[in-house]
Order: sequence, then structure tokens, then C-alpha cells
Amino acid sequence: MENPHQTLSEPPTSFDVEQQLLGTKNPHIPPSSPYLSGLLVDARSSSIAQYKTCPKYIHQNRYSRCKFSVLRTVVDFLKMRYQEKDTKHYTFEEMTEKAGLLHLDAEVKEWLVKEALPHNLKVEVTEGMYYLFKPPLPITGRHSLLRLLRQKYKKGLGGVMLSDVQECVGPRWKKIMRQVEREVLQVVRKADRKFIIFHKDKSLSLSVSEELVRVWRGLSFSDSNKTDEDIETYLLQEGFKAMQITKTNRFPPTNIKEPRKPKQSAITKAYAGL
Repeated sequence: MENPHQTLSEPPTSFDVEQQLLGTKNPHIPPSSPYLSGLLVDARSSSIAQYKTCPKYIHQNRYSRCKFSVLRTVVDFLKMRYQEKDTKHYTFEEMTEKAGLLHLDAEVKEWLVKEALPHNLKVEVTEGMYYLFKPPLPITGRHSLLRLLRQKYKKGLGGVMLSDVQECVGPRWKKIMRQVEREVLQVVRKADRKFIIFHKDKSLSLSVSEELVRVWRGLSFSDSNKTDEDIETYLLQEGFKAMQITKTNRFPPTNIKEPRKPKQSAITKAYAGL
């Protein structure tokens, strides 16, 4: 006869199952538990193994996270190849093999080929189903960066983000920025504190003394509703005097030819009626 005080063992929660899947030992769940049947992720090799069944309460969320983890691995592999100046186009089999994705589920493969990779902004799919990385900027080094900045400057399109440059050239970005530091301007955007790189037009450079720059930056004028006259008054109170623009006296030009006068003989003949 069964003991009435004996309680039935409750199935493990989704948190317990997830901890067991990640490798954390849980004494309440044996390794052969049917609740562990499902999608497993090996973080070392980024491989996915599909088992027979999967509990409903962890299937959708965990399966979706695993698929996007595989997609991130593929994109990172293509980006690394591009940063190493490898222009080879890879097939899906070559790409997954070199990225270490050897045991992909058939459903994950179909999702990558038909949905994820063709609609990814960082992946370009060419004819014949070849894949390569699509950089945010068409640059591979110092010369291409300066060329792009000059083109944007001439067209009035502004600059480029430093994060995009880092994604295009990889770890070489520090060396490239040291090489072009005298030919570009770096500005920090106040909205998100990101660096923007602009072309530096040396023809517009103005030499200003360091003392004047130091004193000017030391001024505090926070009210943006003031007029130009108010700003001028404030600067005068701080000891800055504006340059007075004086008009120069214009002398009449001396090389203008006077209009030709009619000849006297022609006037005489006209009055004489000839």
C-alpha cells in the first residue's frame, strides 16, 4: 500500500533544465532524464545536436537562441576572412566546415540558407550560392579610407563612424588611424559618444595661439537664447575686444576710357543741312 504522505516528484523547472543543458550539475535531475531530451549546444565547437523530443516550455526560446548563435558564428567567420584580405567566396558547406559547425540540424541549415543569410545586412550572396562578408564601408586600408573621406567632403555628405572603420579593417584600425591622424578630424557625437571621422581640409586651417585658445575655452556662456549683441557685450566684459572692420576709401579707376566726342565737321554739316 502506498504511503499517503508520500509526495510525487514534480518535473524540473525550465531554469533547472537550462542549467543542466549548460553543464551545471543538478542532483535533482539525472543525466538520463527525459526532460533533457532536446536541443543541446556545445559552446566549444558551436555545434548543435537535435534529439528526439524537446519539452514545450523550453523548445521555442532555447531553439531560437541557438539558431541565432549559429548565425553569429557564420557572420564572424566571414568578417574575419574579409579583415584578413581574403576575397574568396565560400559555399555553405565550406563556410560551415571552416567555422567549426559540423553537426548542424537540417532545420537550422534550411533556416540559414533560405532566411537568415540572404536577409542579413552583413552577408552578400552571389550567384551560385556563394557567400562573402559585406562591409559597411568600401575600405581596406589607409588609402581607401582617405579616398572615401575626400569624396564625402566634396559632396557634403559628412564623415564616417569609427566603429564602421573598425569593422572593415579589424585589429589594424589603430595603426591606420595613427597613419592618417594629420589628415582627418575626429569628433565625438554628443548623442551616443561615438567617434565620427571627417576629412581635414588643410586650406581652411587657421593658426591661433595656444594662449588665446586656452582663455577662450575657459569662458562659460551656457545660455543659447542670447543674441549676437549680448554675446559681444559678454565678451567685452571678459576682456575680449572684437576687431572693427573699417571700410577702405575707394578711388575712382583711372584706366576707364572717356566716350568719344563727335567731330566738329560732322556737327557743322548737320546744321548746314548738307
